[in-house]
Amino acid sequence: MGKTLTESTASKPVSQEKRNERLKFFAQAAGRGINRIITIAANLSALLIAGIMLLTAAEVVLRYFFNAPIKGSYEISEMVFVGAIFLGVAYTQMCRQHVRVDLLLIHLSSKTNIILESCMLLITLALYAVFAWEGVKTLFVSISSGEYRWGLIPIPLWPARLMVPLGLSLLCLRFLEDLFSNVNRLFDQRKGGKKIWTQH
Repeated sequence: MGKTLTESTASKPVSQEKRNERLKFFAQAAGRGINRIITIAANLSALLIAGIMLLTAAEVVLRYFFNAPIKGSYEISEMVFVGAIFLGVAYTQMCRQHVRVDLLLIHLSSKTNIILESCMLLITLALYAVFAWEGVKTLFVSISSGEYRWGLIPIPLWPARLMVPLGLSLLCLRFLEDLFSNVNRLFDQRKGGKKIWTQH
């Protein structure tokens, strides 16, 4: 009887450790996948910006030297610019390059900083999730109504509207990863080094 109880008691920490290892593995895999997608979106954003630059340069050369402007170049640049902005916001968050005012934070403890940042992330996540959902609804309305950007040439608006919920959804995923990272840091401070999540 005593032997059985001892074995049962010893098996519990092992089982818990295995669950923590699985959680850590899936968390790291999910983090790597999210960051890979965000990086791809950022590369697309850079390509779109390069495309806008090339289109603008070609427009200037053709207009002033050959009197043959590119029809709809302004409208196209305007649409592409939306994608360039929204596809890059999640990468900016991943690199922690958004503007931060730390005048007060530098005087607080590490634990307090983590808790305040987590609260901020929760509020921001909720807001941007609503924005992303509203963007999805606007996208479907744009597709169903055949919405166009009128100018020298009519351009459908749905590709630009697609970039809004897509970029904001990636940003929300990044917020979630940052939240899990903060939970891990608090857990690490309490338990003395056992991590369930590793930020990449």
